Amino acid sequence: MRILRLALGVFMTVQAISGSDFLLGMLGLILLLQAFYNVGCCGTYGCDINQSPGKQASVPKSTEDITFEEVK
Repeated sequence: MRILRLALGVFMTVQAISGSDFLLGMLGLILLLQAFYNVGCCGTYGCDINQSPGKQASVPKSTEDITFEEVK
């Protein structure tokens, strides 16, 4: 994934310079920085949220029998 980001970043940056496209250049630089620092949302636990094992969930896990009363 890192090599793919690097290749796309180089390609997009070169195309942006040759075509004077600012937005494409910014996207190319972002991909280059992701490849350089090896960061991104692709990978193991890349988008995972941090959960503390000691905290309880706000919704109780036990279920109770619910009785319904039909209204006519």
